[in-house]
Amino acid sequence: MGHNLTNIGPNINNIGPNFTNIGLNVVLKK
Repeated sequence: MGHNLTNIGPNINNIGPNFTNIGLNVVLKK
């Protein structure tokens, strides 16, 4: 189970870039 928790970390890091893309989309809509 310890190894599984380690995999959760990278997944959270991947969320960051997704939010960045949303910001760019909002700018394009304006």
